[in-house]
Amino acid sequence: MGWCLYFCIYKCGIIKQREVDANILYIIKASEGGFHMIDTISGKLIKKLPTYALIDVGGVGYGIHIPISTYHQLSEPNETVTLFTHLVVREDSLLLYGFFTADEKRIFLALISVSGIGARTALAVLSTLSAEEFEQSVIRDDVKRLTGVAGVGKKSAQRIILELKEKFSTQTTFSEIVPLHGEEVKEDAIMALVSLGYKRTAAQVAVQKAEGALGSIYGIEDLIKTALRFLS
Repeated sequence: MGWCLYFCIYKCGIIKQREVDANILYIIKASEGGFHMIDTISGKLIKKLPTYALIDVGGVGYGIHIPISTYHQLSEPNETVTLFTHLVVREDSLLLYGFFTADEKRIFLALISVSGIGARTALAVLSTLSAEEFEQSVIRDDVKRLTGVAGVGKKSAQRIILELKEKFSTQTTFSEIVPLHGEEVKEDAIMALVSLGYKRTAAQVAVQKAEGALGSIYGIEDLIKTALRFLS
């Protein structure tokens, strides 16, 4: 038997505990700063989709919401992976978000700290812009680029810039895009666009146009970002 997984959720002055067998230990505690937990999860990758990963940890499958940037960097199923994680606690659910790099997680946490910006929009940002591109857009007051993200309007973009500009430094490290090809990649790109709120028919047309614009060598992130330009 593995470690014990404890969920300690503070609500109305009552601590509720739930024990689950696993190979990792989370301790969630209530404080004025919110809920805290161990930052990573490691295990065998069972399944990956552009916005979702299933990781087996000691026989327990963890469903993790991910941005497209993380999907692109994940290994193939049945290999061991490690993701930086953040747990969002709601009244009726526990939602786990995962990121391939600490930098992605940092951007995600910064975004959900902005008034009116939720986890879904934060994932859309990371699925459209790299961490570096997002930071530079904020630093340079680039409202136009931020509004290119599905779900981010002009007022939201201005609020993001207002609340995050002073927090960001310009020194970060990022992974390179690995060229990919084939129908599977195009389908993944279409699925990713649909998950961002676009209709499948529109996503298919945009991906086809993006493929023509990019030529013969491109990565899935390139394909999605270019397709988004045709959708905007």
